[in-house]
Amino acid sequence: MMEYIVILQSAWMNADGYGINYGWDGEGFKTLEEAVKHGWEIRDSDDFNIAHVEGDNLVWFGWMDEQIEEPDDSMAEIADEVGLNFPRR
Repeated sequence: MMEYIVILQSAWMNADGYGINYGWDGEGFKTLEEAVKHGWEIRDSDDFNIAHVEGDNLVWFGWMDEQIEEPDDSMAEIADEVGLNFPRR
């Protein structure tokens, strides 16, 4: 089943370095519009990402309706942090 999800990013920094954590609330949506509406509801801004998933696989990652061309390593990291798989391209 193909669906859209909202992914939230949070940046962190400490004495050892910095990075970004990715999270997902577990909700999936049939349409992009529903996912974007949910993102606005939970973030109260456009500071969220949308991902397209098929089953347990992350297909694409983006902002609103724009796909972001992330390298495979980044896509695998994002997928892992939100509990999904990323089959290498």
